[in-house]
Amino acid sequence: MRCLIFANGEIKNYNRYRKYIKGDEYIICADGGARHVRKLQLVPQLIIGDMDSVPLELLQEFRALGCVIKQFPTEKDEVDTELALNEAMKLNPREILVMGAVGSRLDHTLANIQLLIRPVMKGINTCLIGNRHIVSLITPSLPGIIEGEQGDLLSLLPLTPEVRGVKTRGLKWNLQDNTFKFGHPYGISNVLLEDNAAIKIKEGIMVLIRVLEEV
Repeated sequence: MRCLIFANGEIKNYNRYRKYIKGDEYIICADGGARHVRKLQLVPQLIIGDMDSVPLELLQEFRALGCVIKQFPTEKDEVDTELALNEAMKLNPREILVMGAVGSRLDHTLANIQLLIRPVMKGINTCLIGNRHIVSLITPSLPGIIEGEQGDLLSLLPLTPEVRGVKTRGLKWNLQDNTFKFGHPYGISNVLLEDNAAIKIKEGIMVLIRVLEEV
């Protein structure tokens, strides 16, 4: 199964997100992410969080349609997106897409990138989808597979002190058994030469950031 999580970040163009909706997903809203689901005319299975950014009438509307509401205290150790990811991992999906989690708040964006580690280490393909970026993690057991168009931009950054054995295919600057070290970001602004590309590593965790055209 696939799981879609809608965070409370900014979504500028809903049409960009519609292509990820196939109709058979389990949909979780992290608090105010319920607003995005309403605009997409979807009904979530679960809304979770401290409910400080979702209108009460919207909660009541979704509850009447069978949605489960799980409310947590405002003062808690987990951010709402983390609570949503925890629930998603319980379902053991093959893929988790987190919408509205890459935005203008750098602290939130960095936190959301770190949140990808747990599901990815469990072997679940997980990524953040924002207005201009798609962010995912690459591990030795979970390579990066990219489907796009020639000329698309992407960047590779180490999330661990070192990432070893980096090998790529389909990029302008291909790599063969390279090592990335934290603090030396030479993987910025690579380019797809084909409609698909692949990135594999032997050790560490790599961040893959795809740069989208603004629409």
